[in-house]
Amino acid sequence: MSKKIAIIPARGGSKRIPRKNIKEFHGKPIIAYSIETAIKTGLFDEVMVSTDDVEIAEIAKSYGATVPFLRNTELSNDIATTASVLINVLDEYKKLGSTYDYVCCIYPCAPFLTKERLIKSMVLLEESNTDSVIPVVKYSYPPQRGLVIQNDEAFMMQPENYDVRSQDLESIYHDAGQFYCIKVKSLYSQKKLFCKKSLPVILSKSDVQDIDTYEDWREAEIKYQILKEKDANILKYILGTVQFGLKYGINNETEMPTQEQVFSMLSYAYDCNIKCLDTASGYGVSEEIIGKFTKETGKRFDICTKYSGKGNLLLELENSLSKLNIERVYLYYLHKYDDCKNEAILSELRECKKKGVIEKIGISIYTPDELRFIIENMSDVIDVVQIPFSIFDCTRWINITKLAQESGIEVFCRSIFLQGVLFMKQNDDFIVTYNASRHIEYVQELCKKYNTTIENLAFSFCKCFSQLTGILFGCDTVEQLKNNIDTINNQIHIKYQDIEDIITSMSDINMKLIDPREWSK
Repeated sequence: MSKKIAIIPARGGSKRIPRKNIKEFHGKPIIAYSIETAIKTGLFDEVMVSTDDVEIAEIAKSYGATVPFLRNTELSNDIATTASVLINVLDEYKKLGSTYDYVCCIYPCAPFLTKERLIKSMVLLEESNTDSVIPVVKYSYPPQRGLVIQNDEAFMMQPENYDVRSQDLESIYHDAGQFYCIKVKSLYSQKKLFCKKSLPVILSKSDVQDIDTYEDWREAEIKYQILKEKDANILKYILGTVQFGLKYGINNETEMPTQEQVFSMLSYAYDCNIKCLDTASGYGVSEEIIGKFTKETGKRFDICTKYSGKGNLLLELENSLSKLNIERVYLYYLHKYDDCKNEAILSELRECKKKGVIEKIGISIYTPDELRFIIENMSDVIDVVQIPFSIFDCTRWINITKLAQESGIEVFCRSIFLQGVLFMKQNDDFIVTYNASRHIEYVQELCKKYNTTIENLAFSFCKCFSQLTGILFGCDTVEQLKNNIDTINNQIHIKYQDIEDIITSMSDINMKLIDPREWSK
């Protein structure tokens, strides 16, 4: 298997912005963004920082990078090329017994870098006949219309383009200055980052910001804040995969999908920008199928998986990673509430997070009282809670999830269709048993009022609550998935008064109806 290394060159002697590489940027040293993004990809056997500076080295290590040696003084001046630094690092690793096939040079001041961009570039490098892959951005104004000033007079560089319309001029791009993905043999033979055979990854202007002056720095801070606020308002949609490995749902009359059908669903979801999956070791063969899909297609999802609460957590996590064909998970859930009171389990989770094996720690819960305990005792450990939330059981969750949001805990919701109960008819035995005919009728009347489907009403209702940051939904067939994604893209606006009315109307619902654990009793 090919080996990959990410090298972040960060000397201590920056002149225009002193100590730039560790200057605080939105709450942490700017180099931390490059380190954390590289680690999150799960691509690299090593993420290291090449520096001549002891303070930078210590900060880099605190964010998960390695610094096995300091850079020599000859390679720490203003005239040393980045290519020479990379080659020196690779030479030093050879002395330590490690060689690599691919190297990714990531600049330390790249807070707009994303793991998706790095993954796309490294996959492109591996799968194509090229020496390097570089991110580029289009010039905002055609350089062909550029001016030079001589003796205080302005002249066009290319006067032949004076009357040519801007849209008729060839698009020209420049290096985005974030990273370079290079085959090691090409780096050694050409001693350049931008090799003879290079493929571009085109970025938008909003993804790129040079940071060479204090003015650049301030612009970057403003742009980052705008993007952060924009992302905060984007609801994460998560595809549940329990149906891929088990027959699931009280109203489910379909058979388990075949591997081919699952692959079709995963491909369609990925292409529609649904790039987060929820699974568990207890979901039959779900993890194995996802792992096969990743291996065969190269399409990587953010993975949320769960500890069963049985046996060794570290061993179970290791098995899940192996089956999923990944090196780290986006979110690792405790599946049993009592486990959050087990200090040994929490200690193992903290250590896994520190090592970068998991990005976020979560817990799947059932009741508001459980969430209250977590808010009051565990907001420093738990990053995400997953709760059952639907039109039927919204009343009990509204206030407590606001408290979770204020405590910095993200709230993902599941069972927005209550495992299919929302689609049942008023006279179905199950509905009659729990005296919920009136509630079903109410949902149906709402659908008529808004001229929409139950699916759309359910998704749109969840979106009304800002404290919900993720919505989990499942599907049994490609057709269901397409319908759900179609619904997500065409949600309705529910009036505030109707939201209030829904909350009031559902306040007397039978609690056994909204808790699947009670259905078999």
